[in-house]
Amino acid sequence: MNESLSKYMADVEQIARQELISAQITREQDASGGLYKCCSEEIAASMRFEEELRSHVKQYEALAETIAKQRDALYAPIAELEAQLKESMRGRDAFSKEAETVNKEVENIRKWHDSIFESSEGWAQGLEVLHAELPRRGWYLTGKEPCTFTQRLARYAKAKNWDALDSALIAHSAELKLNIDKFIEWLVQKNVPDYCIGRVKCFLEARDAQDHEAAVAIGVPLIDAICRSLFDGKDFTTKRGRQPKPQFACSSDGNPTLGDYHFGFVKTFGLIHEDVDPKRLSDEDYFNRHAILHGQMKRSYGPKDSAKMFMAIMFLVLAFDSFEESQATDTSVKENECSATP
Repeated sequence: MNESLSKYMADVEQIARQELISAQITREQDASGGLYKCCSEEIAASMRFEEELRSHVKQYEALAETIAKQRDALYAPIAELEAQLKESMRGRDAFSKEAETVNKEVENIRKWHDSIFESSEGWAQGLEVLHAELPRRGWYLTGKEPCTFTQRLARYAKAKNWDALDSALIAHSAELKLNIDKFIEWLVQKNVPDYCIGRVKCFLEARDAQDHEAAVAIGVPLIDAICRSLFDGKDFTTKRGRQPKPQFACSSDGNPTLGDYHFGFVKTFGLIHEDVDPKRLSDEDYFNRHAILHGQMKRSYGPKDSAKMFMAIMFLVLAFDSFEESQATDTSVKENECSATP
């Protein structure tokens, strides 16, 4: 009986437990149904929001496309203006560079002009020194010497560096390349007599052969022969009474005979014109017409003597040629006149 009761109680307990579980399940099902309903409503709302969002996105995309078109339409002229501005800037830069180049060139020209002015001023001052000093040593310039060479000679003269001056002039005379055929042709055109032209050839041949004795012996009388032919019978070395300068530098008709450059060398007599100085007959720098012609020199002639002869002849030739070309008239008549009587 006890066993039957125990079994009965176990069955009752199991039934009660099953009912409890069934009730719990029922409650959970009821709760799940409400949650499902709630979730369904949320899902529906979410789907409606998603639809509205897609609609807004489409509206935004359409608006963005419109804005982009408006932006492109607005930026197109701006971009064109920017391109034009860049091109203008490039043009401005190119102009600036060109202007800078022009300014540099102008500055260089100004400096060059200043240097030329200073050089010409220095050349004029140097030439004034050479006009005084070179004839005293028997030297004459042709007028074709470079400005720098003239200034170098002037520096030597100012410093009384006569050895350097003589060496420079000897080298310069050797570098002067004379086209003999054209020179002879020029002498013929100027009506220089044949016998004089023949002596010119002899002088040049002796000079080229470095026969200084012959070159000096032929050259001294040749200077006057050429001078008489070119300057209406006037001498270069011969004195006439009390004239203050070489005869060919004197004006007989009131007109200047020489241009300023060449006249500066013969404003007064030089070493070649002076009276003989017996104390200097052995001096290698002594170069005097009278002493040479009359056999009074007590030394042999050398490169310096034949160079002086050549430069004196070229001085005469180019003095005539330059004056004939330029027809200079700025030398005063008073300065060129000879006050002494023949």
